[in-house]
Amino acid sequence: MYESATGFTYRYAYTLADMTGIRCCSLKEAQTQLSPQGRIVYLGWVRASLIQGLKQAQRRFDVCAAAAVGMYKESPAVIRELSRANDVADIPFFYLRGGVSVQRTRGLDRLVLRAMALLTARIAKKDASPVKRQIAQELTDALHNGADYYDSQSLLPLAAWIRTHE
Repeated sequence: MYESATGFTYRYAYTLADMTGIRCCSLKEAQTQLSPQGRIVYLGWVRASLIQGLKQAQRRFDVCAAAAVGMYKESPAVIRELSRANDVADIPFFYLRGGVSVQRTRGLDRLVLRAMALLTARIAKKDASPVKRQIAQELTDALHNGADYYDSQSLLPLAAWIRTHE
């Protein structure tokens, strides 16, 4: 089951379904097609460290594993922050790098992207650390132009987990 805003999580969810043979549907579809408390693997996109739709899925279904799809490079710090913010320490948790689609982003999310781009541009110009400046510049470019970091190979650990827990 998944929740996607700009298509990256959708792509991961359907690729995972192809890899494992599990059923794939959106959170909205699942609410009418799956039985309450049914066992699911949940994939959701990240906004401000929160996995969108996860809490709603947890209230209705037995979420046995979760994956966050975000725009940052995977790192222990990113995993820790997402795990803490989404209270997923008691289930297997995976991170998948998605991307940014400026064209598909709407409403308030689009305004937030613009504000983030301004902030990261300022950091890219003024931060004393060359590493932080480089990261901020890469993020600024992605926020302005979009970026696609989708990699089906990053699904392999989650697919392996699913195969061993079916």
